[in-house]
Amino acid sequence: MKLLVSVESLEEARVAVEAGCAVLDIKNPNEGSLGANFPWVLKSIMDEFPDLECETSATIGDLPHKPGTAALAAYTVSSLGLDYVKGGLYASTTFEQAVEMMRVIQQAVKMANPNARAVAAGFADWRRFNGLSTTDLVRAASASKVDVVLIDTAIKDGSNLFDNMGLDELQEFVGLCREAGIMCALAGSIKEKHLDDLARIGPDLTGVRGALCSDQSDRRSVIDPVRTRAFIQATEEAVRRAQRAA
Repeated sequence: MKLLVSVESLEEARVAVEAGCAVLDIKNPNEGSLGANFPWVLKSIMDEFPDLECETSATIGDLPHKPGTAALAAYTVSSLGLDYVKGGLYASTTFEQAVEMMRVIQQAVKMANPNARAVAAGFADWRRFNGLSTTDLVRAASASKVDVVLIDTAIKDGSNLFDNMGLDELQEFVGLCREAGIMCALAGSIKEKHLDDLARIGPDLTGVRGALCSDQSDRRSVIDPVRTRAFIQATEEAVRRAQRAA
């Protein structure tokens, strides 16, 4: 289980890289859980770290159901050389819509960068806004042949991943991804207290931002170097405990 640390600026990227993050994820929390950042911010970060040991990731937004817009955004971001490009299927409410969106995102990502992975991002709290179910999310990802499926939370009101999905549901989600041969990722207001459960569930990636911020009640505040290093260390320890117990 690799820790994906979400940043919104070059300054935050420096903090995350120095702390030893496994995946440096660039987003804009002012525009939602999968909010897209500006191209000049993405480029400044990629230019700053041309030889990163960690992987890189970026979001292209909590997307409306506009496949052409999504494909253009995916192509642009992929051309910057990132390892993962995440599209949030916020307005795709059916299996068919999700397949349509993810097929064009996958095609655009691979067209710009054959080594990049396209990520289909759905939401644990989908029931709260008539979104796409997590089961249909995995089915659509398999049908569109995307590389990774992510579950986050769309509504940032203090509820977290585990408030919206039980352990059994999360284990089923990871199992479905494994059966489909797709990488899986879990996020959504993750705290240190959740790490042992996450390590036992065993996603490939776990995403975090709010728990690293200087003001933990505001995910739009800057990430803190001490909290970031401590969370990365806690993640590594949780993974080791899960491995020993297996």
